[in-house]
Amino acid sequence: MTAVEDEFIMEGDLDNEGIANMTFNNLNVYLYYANGTRIKKHHMGDLSTTVPVTIRSTQIPDYVIIDSPDFWSTSKVEVAYYEKRKSGNYTESIVTERDDLPVNPRHRNIKYRPW
Repeated sequence: MTAVEDEFIMEGDLDNEGIANMTFNNLNVYLYYANGTRIKKHHMGDLSTTVPVTIRSTQIPDYVIIDSPDFWSTSKVEVAYYEKRKSGNYTESIVTERDDLPVNPRHRNIKYRPW
């Protein structure tokens, strides 16, 4: 995942690591500004093992959130989201509950602001 002056690029795979025989339906990748404004929503389909992802945007997100309603129906889930730092690099954080995301894609509530 990279962000330069005028383009954000996310290329790679989204993986289901550790929860065998479970499919997560309606997988989406959301790009958000720090104020909670959604830049883009990318529907990725269903995740059983691996889903390839390529996302480009001329708007640089502060948060990249990966979400599926099915994530939150199991107590074993650990979901990564990404936050842009002042350096322009993204750091990964792990949550186990949707309410711990900085922006909730379901409600678009802002949990906190990075400043």
